[in-house]
Amino acid sequence: MKKFISLILALVLSLSLVACGSESTPDPARTVDAVLSTLFHDDTTAMGDLFGYSSRDAILDDWFDGDDPRDLLLDEFVKAFAEEALLEDDSVITNLGIAFMDAFARIPYTCTTDSIDEDAGIAVVSITITPFPEDAFEDGLSSYVYSNYLDELTSSDDTSELYNIIFKAMTEYVNQLQPTGTPTTLQLSCELVEDTINGKTRSCWIPTDSESFGEEFAAAAFNFNY
Repeated sequence: MKKFISLILALVLSLSLVACGSESTPDPARTVDAVLSTLFHDDTTAMGDLFGYSSRDAILDDWFDGDDPRDLLLDEFVKAFAEEALLEDDSVITNLGIAFMDAFARIPYTCTTDSIDEDAGIAVVSITITPFPEDAFEDGLSSYVYSNYLDELTSSDDTSELYNIIFKAMTEYVNQLQPTGTPTTLQLSCELVEDTINGKTRSCWIPTDSESFGEEFAAAAFNFNY
């Protein structure tokens, strides 16, 4: 489970966490926040303001080859789970992926630039999040499944049906979760590079290790202990 949730964040960051400015290189925290708003909330307003885009479609064309990033992430999520679960219908995996992406969207966060050195090409952005409760996935998920679906689980000996029951229960559980844990702060290291954004060559801040930060974010958000 932890591996698949981490996959969402790692993909989010590796696909698109790039901070660039319309004229000069802006504060990294502002642009990190703009990209996260696009991915988690499907809100491209800040991206348009920062980078001079005229429409959401223009942003998707430039950053995601015209694809919707949520669709890209869901495809990867389904592929990852489909390798492990014996399911006849992938829609239950898709529903769980949507539930987790919606859960990420409920997490409050703030971005602050801790340090920036354009000459050295390095910056550090702090992202403070309010996570889900500490026991939400260690104990809460199992308790929910057995409290609500024990009869169905014990009355079936069909593997595919059992997976369907478990995925349905997990989806219901994730959909009702609320981030009420103790706020925690993560640090994202960035490096300065040049890239073409909205038809112009710009100085851009990109994460130095997207995959590791994705795992760290997921572990903190859902209180996983790796």
